[in-house]
Amino acid sequence: MPLGRSAQRRVHGEFLRADANDDAAINITDGIFILNFLFNGGPDARCRDAMDVNDGGGVDLTDAVFLFNFLFRSEEH
Repeated sequence: MPLGRSAQRRVHGEFLRADANDDAAINITDGIFILNFLFNGGPDARCRDAMDVNDGGGVDLTDAVFLFNFLFRSEEH
């Protein structure tokens, strides 16, 4: 599932990639959620794939960086 702002609705059995905190939106709080999980022992996501923002097969720092780049450096706003 590609990362895009138009994908805001959740379908039963599917997930919204980058929606780490499962609030049906992609925003800065998702990146913070990922960093909190990685470095502060924060809660795990309901769907670990949602935290794997770059679809690299796991959750790491690059997922938060990828999301922040998308949010703050993207020309599509």
